[in-house]
Amino acid sequence: MRLLFPLLFGLVACGPSDFDVAKEANTIESFTLFLKENPDHRHAFLAKATLEGLYWENAEKKNSVDAWDAFLKRYPKSPKVKNAGEAREKAAYKVAEEANTKASWEAFLLDYKFNKSFLKSDAEKRLVMVDYLDQLVLTGITVEPINLGENPDGELNGYAVSVDVKNTTGKTIKYLMLKMDFLSDSDGTIQSDRWPMIAEKNPDKTNRSEEEKAYLKNGQSRNFYYMLEPPGIHYNEGEADTRWNQKVAVTPVSVVFE
Repeated sequence: MRLLFPLLFGLVACGPSDFDVAKEANTIESFTLFLKENPDHRHAFLAKATLEGLYWENAEKKNSVDAWDAFLKRYPKSPKVKNAGEAREKAAYKVAEEANTKASWEAFLLDYKFNKSFLKSDAEKRLVMVDYLDQLVLTGITVEPINLGENPDGELNGYAVSVDVKNTTGKTIKYLMLKMDFLSDSDGTIQSDRWPMIAEKNPDKTNRSEEEKAYLKNGQSRNFYYMLEPPGIHYNEGEADTRWNQKVAVTPVSVVFE
């Protein structure tokens, strides 16, 4: 009997430590509890580093304003603060864009009024555009396979997006940018491209035709025609994104009047 007690004590002592339990669960909750109950533990530093990594992984996975705010609030001096802030801005922009209302863009711009980012500049244009969305009438959106070299006998290696746009704003448009969202049945928008319908120059500074530069007067209609490679080609090692359902949503995102 005298040997039994040391043996039992040894078995208890060899059980998993609080740190092992937290590590096995590997969650924000488990490491938060461990640090709360063991602030001076010899593995406290490692636990804190692991916890920060878990907050970062959670924010990346959810990619929401709230998740990035949680990381930034808890780790304001982290080396990843800049990246987290940029990700937070993108998430906030996405929220504003999904609503695409005056209130949503004003809320975004209020949060980032001191920023000098592209997203802030773009949001300012989107805010102006909101007032005219109902007065730019888009009809007849089509997507068809084409040969990008415009060879009638060539391989169908691309697509053409076509849409008719009617100006009923009461003003003459001298610049109009459209955004094309390539859609998936399961994942919503999988890629977005932008191209001007009316502009003096293309975004790559190449020349445009006289028709593409011509202002669009009130009451006039014009067809927008854009040729492109299948979505995913530039981001998926040359392979098209198989999630694309051959549908494209077209939205005016920026306008300048004469």
